[in-house]
Amino acid sequence: MRRVGVIAHPAREAAVRSAKDLLAWLAERDLVRRGHGRAAAGNGPLRPPPAVDRVEARAATERMLPIHLRARTRQAEKEAIGAAAAALVPADAHVILDSGTTTLQVARHLAGRLRGTVITNGLMIAWELCPHPDVRLVLTGGHCRPETLSLVGPRAWQALEGVHADLAFLGATGVTLEHGLTTSDLLEAEVKKAMLRAARTVVLVADSTKFGKVSLYRFGELRDVDRIVTDGGLPPDLAQRIGALGIDLLVAKGEVPPPPNSLEEALGTARREAHP
Repeated sequence: MRRVGVIAHPAREAAVRSAKDLLAWLAERDLVRRGHGRAAAGNGPLRPPPAVDRVEARAATERMLPIHLRARTRQAEKEAIGAAAAALVPADAHVILDSGTTTLQVARHLAGRLRGTVITNGLMIAWELCPHPDVRLVLTGGHCRPETLSLVGPRAWQALEGVHADLAFLGATGVTLEHGLTTSDLLEAEVKKAMLRAARTVVLVADSTKFGKVSLYRFGELRDVDRIVTDGGLPPDLAQRIGALGIDLLVAKGEVPPPPNSLEEALGTARREAHP
């Protein structure tokens, strides 16, 4: 018998709700037996569920897994992606950062050297950058999603109207050539759409496991992205198809180049690396 513990985090209540909902989903399929404060393995079959259950399980996982748990998955890859993406940013740039665990790594690598503006809907990103006085930090406003610690709703996307940022760094739950960029929450999708419109250059930061997946809500086409920063796990044939769309594909190798002197220099360097 294994005791179900409480997840320690500022969003503890949301995490506990997520754990309870997940246990309920497993119990319905007889994969666990629930008791008072405990759960044990059930008698259900440990085989892939029917197609409907797979979709339901995927949506439930995407919707419920708290951000501090997602941040621990593929952490090395996300850190390398964050470093490579941050290296595209001149010191005086105006940047939009989408909420997410990979964009959080971008923020961490910008902290201490960026002297421009960061507009974000991510509370974790704001927490990371707020102690740095050289960064002009702007929060979009809106109401907070506990699972992602992101600000969403009309106030969030209206705050991006009239914004003309140099760069926007966005994450995605799923990326495919056929269905474009997708995420699991409708309100987050609307904020991402506004970010796509508000930047001169759009950079998708996503580890290779996001490619080939489709989530519930589409917020853009792959052609809406100017470049992609990912890890080395992307299949070569998919990398070629992405390149054929005219999108610069940067593979993070863990080496951090010096910051560019201008946005044009950053984009030129990115193209040279993508098309040697």
